[in-house]
Amino acid sequence: MGCPPRPTTILDRDHEFDGGSGFTLNALTKIQIDNLVTLGKVWGFLKYYHPKVTSGERHWDYDLFRVLPKILAAPDRAAANAALQQWIDNLGPVSLCKPCAKLDEKDLYFKPDLDWISNKVALGALSLTLRSIYDNRVLDQQFFVSKVPEVGNPKFDHEPGYPKLKFPDPGLQLLSLYRFWNIVEYWSPNRDIVGEDWNAVLAEFIPRFALAKSSEDYQREVMALLARAKDGHANIWSSLQARPPVGKCQIPVNVRFVENQPVISGFPASEANTVGGLQLGDVITELDGVPISKLITEWAPYYSTSNEAARLRDIGRYLTRGECGEAKVGIRRGTDDLKVTAKRASLAINDFTPSTRDLPGPSACFRKTLPISSSPR
Repeated sequence: MGCPPRPTTILDRDHEFDGGSGFTLNALTKIQIDNLVTLGKVWGFLKYYHPKVTSGERHWDYDLFRVLPKILAAPDRAAANAALQQWIDNLGPVSLCKPCAKLDEKDLYFKPDLDWISNKVALGALSLTLRSIYDNRVLDQQFFVSKVPEVGNPKFDHEPGYPKLKFPDPGLQLLSLYRFWNIVEYWSPNRDIVGEDWNAVLAEFIPRFALAKSSEDYQREVMALLARAKDGHANIWSSLQARPPVGKCQIPVNVRFVENQPVISGFPASEANTVGGLQLGDVITELDGVPISKLITEWAPYYSTSNEAARLRDIGRYLTRGECGEAKVGIRRGTDDLKVTAKRASLAINDFTPSTRDLPGPSACFRKTLPISSSPR
């Protein structure tokens, strides 16, 4: 017997924007960016709190595209708030909750930042609407989030990937920003320690995402956003070819940062112990006439890691990547500053992955069973 058919959802029935959001943008004004910030926060709030959305009755991605033209056309904040109010009213009334979801704050270390929904100066009457939705949120009803069995971590369900997306599509590009920003805002346990003003990050990336004009530009903006979350597990692994430095070839050397200096630490097994005059222990100071310090400053924002040591490790793996052919390399060897010419070769990235151990032989490991705590932070 075959498997029973998968239950259909609103995502299977609403096809209005299957071909894309239909928006084009060439520029954004300050008031448009401000209103898009509010839209992104309200859209995320409703996604996780409004019963018509948490029950799976609305294709929430497509509902964003339905209200977006009015927000972009709003001449001021009041007009945008009025459009948002009408948008929410069209979802239907929110009944008094029975039972209501309650947040037990006694043992809670970190709760969602929802002070903004009470800002009547910024939101006007919309503030009362959002406050009422929050107070009457339904218990254990989330279409877009579930818990990983036996673990309890959030699992993000019903998030279409839109594999046929054609660039540029400002609407879908904004959607991706809103999705990730709100996932971190509502579900990340580490948002308070990433060292970022998360509201300012949203405002900064709205024009960067919406106005990206190519697939490569968009991929780099996504990488830059992920890097701001400071989590080495967050990346778009299929798009590393778009992360700087770009190119199909690399100088066949392994590079490792020692005291913040890029040092040639080895050579791929297929190579000799010197390449184009480069030797073990050389410090790379320039590439094609550009100081390494300048290149690292330009590239670092696109590397998603939890700390600076990991960022430099990853940059080292790609440092010499570029167009195939000759490259001018400035090096420091002892007290001498030299310039040599090396050839970039087309090799797999695994050839440029040095060991994280310096001594030969097996690592000195030990295993110890540690108790796992399920208590909140």
